[in-house]
Amino acid sequence: MRGYVLKIAALGDVHSPKYLPLLIRCLKEIDWETVNVTILAGDIINKGKVEFCGPVVNNIRRFFRGLILGVMGNEEYDSVKDKLRKTCSVVWLDDSSYELNGVVFIGSRGALDRPTTWQLRNVPNIGEIYASRLSRLQKLLSLNSNKKRVLIVHYAPYCETLEGERRSIWPSLSSTKLTEIIREEKPDIVIHAHAHNSIKSFTKIGVSRIYNVSLPATNRITVIEL
Repeated sequence: MRGYVLKIAALGDVHSPKYLPLLIRCLKEIDWETVNVTILAGDIINKGKVEFCGPVVNNIRRFFRGLILGVMGNEEYDSVKDKLRKTCSVVWLDDSSYELNGVVFIGSRGALDRPTTWQLRNVPNIGEIYASRLSRLQKLLSLNSNKKRVLIVHYAPYCETLEGERRSIWPSLSSTKLTEIIREEKPDIVIHAHAHNSIKSFTKIGVSRIYNVSLPATNRITVIEL
């Protein structure tokens, strides 16, 4: 695959139907002929409303016929995951991986340093869930260390792409443990969303390139080359 360039179009936080008009405008600004894969980085729908995933995918399909990979955010409630898988034509990565042209995509909702009040109240083992999820992601990254790797998470790693959000809530938006895993495992690219108010869409953690692709923050679809 020497000389091969993989082009990714990535976005998150459509919260359909809330930011659907913004998505439709942004779709028209991309040269889709050169895109190999589209990534949806979570919170594609608003408050578990599965019926609003279709309009997102259908509008993307007006321009792009290739592979769409997605991870589920906090608005893709656990209670609607199965329905989403059945009704929304996306390859969902839920602590799992997918290989395309020698590139391994590893996807997950991610983890938080400080679970939300709702999570603490309604998911008593949320800390264990996050620890298990991070362990799984590290294992997937390690198992594929001889390949190019793209890590997709909804929740951010703790890093500069959170700038613009109040510093006091960074632990509720991100994971320092994930940042440590990224430094150790060195994925080529990390894609996240969730930080709507970010003013910095790109940074690096060690050698890894980090992209915040939250549509309300970027007002564009992020195109990434690997």
